[in-house]
Amino acid sequence: MAATEAAVAEEIPSSNGWFQLVVPGDGSAARLKKIVRHTGNGKPVEAVDILKKLKEQKVVYGIDVDAIENVLNLVEASQIPEEAVIIACSDVTEGSNGQLQWCIDGIGGKDVELIVAPDMPVAIRRRAIKGKPGRNIFGKSRQARPVFDPQLNAGTGIRVEENADGEFVYVTNYAGELRYEEDTVSVEHHVTVSEDHMQAHMHIPAGRVEGAMQAITEQDILAVIASRNVTQGILTENIQAALKEQGDQPGFIKNVLVAQGKPAIDGVNSRLLVDEHLAIGKLLDNGKIDFHEKSYPWNIKAGEVLGQVLSAQSEENGFTVLGKIICATPAEEARLVLEGIRQEADGSLRSLQDGVLLVNGFNISVTDSLVIKGDVCHRTGNIHSDQTVIVKGYVEPGFVLESKGDLIIEDNVEQSLVRGNGSVVVKSGIRGSQSTVISRGNISASFIENARVKALGDINVENSLVNCYSYCQGTLYVGNANARKSTLIGGSTHAVKGIVAANLGSEGCNKTVVNVGAKPESLRRLKNITEELGKRESILNELEYLYAQKKQNQLQSHDEKLEIIGKTCRTIRQEFELLILEKEKWQARIEASRKATVIIHQHVYPGVCIRILDKSYEVRKKENAGIFFLEDELIIFRPAA
Repeated sequence: MAATEAAVAEEIPSSNGWFQLVVPGDGSAARLKKIVRHTGNGKPVEAVDILKKLKEQKVVYGIDVDAIENVLNLVEASQIPEEAVIIACSDVTEGSNGQLQWCIDGIGGKDVELIVAPDMPVAIRRRAIKGKPGRNIFGKSRQARPVFDPQLNAGTGIRVEENADGEFVYVTNYAGELRYEEDTVSVEHHVTVSEDHMQAHMHIPAGRVEGAMQAITEQDILAVIASRNVTQGILTENIQAALKEQGDQPGFIKNVLVAQGKPAIDGVNSRLLVDEHLAIGKLLDNGKIDFHEKSYPWNIKAGEVLGQVLSAQSEENGFTVLGKIICATPAEEARLVLEGIRQEADGSLRSLQDGVLLVNGFNISVTDSLVIKGDVCHRTGNIHSDQTVIVKGYVEPGFVLESKGDLIIEDNVEQSLVRGNGSVVVKSGIRGSQSTVISRGNISASFIENARVKALGDINVENSLVNCYSYCQGTLYVGNANARKSTLIGGSTHAVKGIVAANLGSEGCNKTVVNVGAKPESLRRLKNITEELGKRESILNELEYLYAQKKQNQLQSHDEKLEIIGKTCRTIRQEFELLILEKEKWQARIEASRKATVIIHQHVYPGVCIRILDKSYEVRKKENAGIFFLEDELIIFRPAA
């Protein structure tokens, strides 16, 4: 800092005027610190004196000549200023720092639960004002000093509003716990939705909040829940009880169940109850028959009550707490097909004639049948019948037995062809590499060895299935829970809906391959359809765009090209929609296949290969009872409880 005196007072009646000039080193401003008026005949301080001194101090910019003249006039009038006067000034504009003001005490403190109500101001932020560069009084360029601008981010549950003064006010959207972490202020909602979206729990904030106009209300809590997209199954009674329990004291009521979804209730299909003493086997829940339990009822008398049909019960859709509808499986009202039977008003079924009771789902008949009292052999020749055929003996090697109805064979099928549109019941067994049994219904046998069997329904084997090719679109049953020796060994087996076996494989480690669910070709088919849909969609979009453009620009009343394009669009659109339906069909088939399982009642042995869709599982060691199923694209074995 420099200071210069322009004159030195002399101890005589007349003295010159003098002044002191202060020039800081940063060049921000030059000031007249002190100025003394002349006395007597002394020389007064003049503007040129001050300007000369400024030049000596290298002050060349921002000089205020008017300010100098004003000071000198005041001195001459004996009104000398008491404060220093700025006579040269830099034109650099300095900025001002921003400010952050909290409206709630305790923010940022550790282990502090700050409960807030909705619409509460949390903080006020004023932006920093930046300065402008310029030149100092020495004529040199200089930047304005840096300013500090505090930052505050608005997190979840916080909104930012600008007031009339240009300040930013941070306000809560809903009630909860206020948090300040890493320059972000937010409101923790404390709402947790279960993984299956069937329940929502919440730590409910309650009580009278400091700074709020009133205590947190039920509507405040409902607003928090709605912000998390929880819209269904709201348990207002639980919320009310929690708020009442807390009263005015601020705090959290932990882990309150605030929403509960509703599971779907599947419809109950029509059911057929067959009189136990007439049943051809144990009636399962799905309306099918387990042929292992009883002998076939050969004779029914006219007038006998055979059973009863129970009506279907309607389904009821459910919902998640997020509002997604859970579709229930609709009930199927059976299309009952009766032959030789009358259905009474109460649903009971009464036989109209003597005959054989045949039950295949809801196709029920008491009918005369073709009875072969011995074997199907050279004496009878091949048999092709339109009605149920009952064979009291064997189907001998090389012969054919076919029927448009059911087939009931008391003894074995050996090296022969048996085919029925209904169910096929073989009370003994099926054996021989030349034996083929095909049914559009179910196949039931005591045992099957080295044969080919195919059914559109289920296959039921009482004892063992050995080295066979077997396929069914239903479920394959081999033995039951109490069978110790019944087993499925060797060969190739495919059951679309699943396999239930007492034992699978053997100690001898024979290679046994079992497949459940749709064939892997189904996945390839779905992939091909999806790719084709993509191509068709691209072509369709281009054509529809071209059609729209051409129609917009059409000048004539009739345009053959436009008509051709429109017709092509309609054709591709129809094909596209058909492909979508086909894709949905294959998707449904594959999704159903993912639920197919292999259930073991006793043991499964090394050498067994289990396939579900395109996934495989090699059994490495002997396992006891359990279930094989598909989970997350892997086949899992879960031992029985």
